[in-house]
Amino acid sequence: MRRIHREKLCNASRFAFLLVLLWVVLVLVTLFLGWSHHASRMAIDGGAAAPAGVGGGSHDCAAASTGLFTPVGIPRVCRMEEPGVMVDLTVPREYNRSQCPVEPAERDDPRLLKFLEFFTRIFKEKFNNLPWWMDEGSLIGVSRAGSIRNADDDFDFFVLLPNSTSPCRPNSLECTREEFNTMIHRFLMPFWEAGACIHWYNPDITKFDADLRLIYAFQLHRHDNSPDRLDCFDTNAPVAHMHLGMLNANGELETNKWVGPRSHPKDKLPLSILLPVCRCRMGLKDAPCPNDIIGFLTLRNRGEYVRRSREGKCLLVKKQWSLEKKMNQVQKVKLLHDCGYASMIQLADSFVESGYRTC
Repeated sequence: MRRIHREKLCNASRFAFLLVLLWVVLVLVTLFLGWSHHASRMAIDGGAAAPAGVGGGSHDCAAASTGLFTPVGIPRVCRMEEPGVMVDLTVPREYNRSQCPVEPAERDDPRLLKFLEFFTRIFKEKFNNLPWWMDEGSLIGVSRAGSIRNADDDFDFFVLLPNSTSPCRPNSLECTREEFNTMIHRFLMPFWEAGACIHWYNPDITKFDADLRLIYAFQLHRHDNSPDRLDCFDTNAPVAHMHLGMLNANGELETNKWVGPRSHPKDKLPLSILLPVCRCRMGLKDAPCPNDIIGFLTLRNRGEYVRRSREGKCLLVKKQWSLEKKMNQVQKVKLLHDCGYASMIQLADSFVESGYRTC
């Protein structure tokens, strides 16, 4: 009986030990998962909690002292004041011929290239090289093949509004309807004066109502001698879409601030994935792209493109393309990368490893 009792005690002790061990393992796993989630959030935020000068630049900037921004928002907003925040597209790129023996020269629509030339000139001359970058399908095309035509048929781009930290009045991120109307009319005027046709725009501010819009459609070569010079849109000509966002306290650009979710429900875009703007390729010209192309597209466009069955889940290709075309696409993105251009190169290896099925 004593032996049996002793065996029961041993079994009970062993069982208790196993329970304690299991509890310790569960605690360690929970702590690890929590740390991993925190680390991933830090990566997305561009090192929001890092010390000054580490992972996102110095936090000693004018915006940091306004009291308008959260601890997460301050390092993001400070990026706007760093030198080189916008690539100078007027400076020719120098190629390392050992890595880039052949300059990327994908064909693109000459009419879309005229948009690139027009906006590059206006933002440089009238807005002191204001940050702007390719957006939506245009960004997909230039970052995977060096051509908008590879993915889209219009010219989509995004602009960081001037004075984003106080767009309508000092020490405020907010705008009334009337204040926004005045601000956006003043912002669009140089494009109108340069000859662009802007849908819904009227150079007479008393006849203009922005209606809190954060997207504007452009065409070039306006004809002021027409019977109604405001009715200048040509249904057969390509269109450029300018997308805007209002800065919030967390250092994000809100594209749906007043209209609610539409095609882009995840409309809060951290400045840490946008700035500094880098150099992409478009035909024989250089175009601006956000700092983290994949991060930007994943937040802003991936859901939209995945919903289209013909596009598929991999931004690098369209799923209905032939195997030969998909393999050729990988070579295009590798050439862009080897020649120093921002691209979707991060997706190439996983795409090849999947047998050219997904990335």
